[in-house]
Amino acid sequence: MHEITMTLLSGPGRPMGDSARRIRIHLALDLQGGPSTEAWLADPAPWPAWLDAPDAPDRRGDLQHDADFGWHLRLPEGELALDDASLWSIGFPSFIRPGETVHTRGPDGEDWAWRIIAVDAVG
Repeated sequence: MHEITMTLLSGPGRPMGDSARRIRIHLALDLQGGPSTEAWLADPAPWPAWLDAPDAPDRRGDLQHDADFGWHLRLPEGELALDDASLWSIGFPSFIRPGETVHTRGPDGEDWAWRIIAVDAVG
């Protein structure tokens, strides 16, 4: 399992990015260096994800996969339950490593770009 850390490159209201706004995700990598669908399907535990921002409460959720629609983040706001959280699509690069760009699309269609700054082995 690996933890990837990303900082915001650009997004709505932040065209120049924000290095203090970060997403962290725990995931398993496949042999090509991308997220492993097989490992996600075999793992009974959710793969955690966090959005940390200095101007907002931490949002803790998870990474989900759908065979038809690919990878998604669930990051509930406030007191919302995880199952009630909006889905954010997430497009990973073919190889997850520092310097690569990840794209997310929010439930309202807003696009965000993130830069991978760290890939660390975890438990």
